[in-house]
Amino acid sequence: GFLLNSSDELAVSIALKLYYFYYNHDKQQLALPRDLTFQLLVRSVTFENLSPNQLNSMTDHYWTKIAKAFLDLYPEKGLEFVEQVLPHFGTEGTIFGAFDAFDTETDSVLTELTKRHPEQAWQHISKRLEERDFFLENWLKEGDSKKPFSTTDERGALTFIPREKIWEWIDGDVEDRAWYFAYRLVSKTLSAEEWQNSLVRAFLVRYGDREDVRRNLSANYSTEMWKGLRSLHFEAKKDKLLRIQVNEDDKNVKWWLDDYIQRLEEEIEHARIDEEREF
Repeated sequence: GFLLNSSDELAVSIALKLYYFYYNHDKQQLALPRDLTFQLLVRSVTFENLSPNQLNSMTDHYWTKIAKAFLDLYPEKGLEFVEQVLPHFGTEGTIFGAFDAFDTETDSVLTELTKRHPEQAWQHISKRLEERDFFLENWLKEGDSKKPFSTTDERGALTFIPREKIWEWIDGDVEDRAWYFAYRLVSKTLSAEEWQNSLVRAFLVRYGDREDVRRNLSANYSTEMWKGLRSLHFEAKKDKLLRIQVNEDDKNVKWWLDDYIQRLEEEIEHARIDEEREF
């Protein structure tokens, strides 16, 4: 109680560490008290003006372990937890904004909350997206993989949000949000088996008639990392898209696929020329 009421920057880190080792560390775990745990977790999130120098690197680990145990023990508090905690995720100056977004464990708690309460979570997430929040963008697109710019199949937290809620948000300002969603939020699905039911295809069916959407989705798919020859990477990517293209019947989706495959063919040609000169 003393630590929770303290204005000292180190109070949050100390309180979480003490709480973790008392309640969570041993295999013979003690039952978490409901109200005090809730107070600790919320206070830890809302304590502002922190910096990495004021926090132990294990702080987010302690918070994550306590939060997961709390949600398992008191699922009825999940919705209230969403209301109190979720608006602060990624906020600079809190324990969630003081660490690199790709190193923190706290996004796994956010994912669990979104699974349990997708519509309520989206109400808060969509508001934060107006700020172009990179932490939330990456988490929505990449999930808990810790691998930004991945080209594997969709698994981001956005997949838990009802699609009609996503469309409602985009339609609220389609000029500004449709291209942004294409560029920063939708996952890059390349599996022919999963394409038909993927979020990116559903998005193209609805908004793919827009040039800014097709252009920014291509930029999204081109933001990536790979090993080996550039030409071989682009060829493998083109082959996957050709498998998707064979069975595609929607005009908007085919429009984007045709344009992007042509772009890849040009990239392959340029890469081969560069590789021939180099090797």
